[in-house]
Amino acid sequence: MDDHLMLGDFALLEPIAQGGMGQVWCARHRTGLEAAVKVMVPEGSARPAWIEALNAEIRAVAGLDHPHIVWIHDAGSVTEQESARSQRQFPAGGPWLAMELARKGTLKDLKVDDWDTASQLLSDLLGALAHAHAKGI
Repeated sequence: MDDHLMLGDFALLEPIAQGGMGQVWCARHRTGLEAAVKVMVPEGSARPAWIEALNAEIRAVAGLDHPHIVWIHDAGSVTEQESARSQRQFPAGGPWLAMELARKGTLKDLKVDDWDTASQLLSDLLGALAHAHAKGI
């Protein structure tokens, strides 16, 4: 793990997604657990509303327990040392979130061509949404 960027106890292996607010990395915890780590992009550190939005996402998802919602493993803020090692790719003080790595892809990637699969997928999604709604999200 020495040759990878680290956030907390997570070695960042490779970026797997990029959004306007953050980057998601495939990562490995020091115990060997695979995870997805979402970290604020540098532009976001200059926007307090973005930092609060990511922190709100962390708080919201951490309170959920449902088989079709990813688990939160850990969360923190980028330290000055981690920021320096990343050559400021990750701004010091920016939030990060380590969560369950979902390997099945996105909904966009799914090829649903029969009613039974579509019906089950919809049922799973609605169950996850109902759980989040019941928790006030």
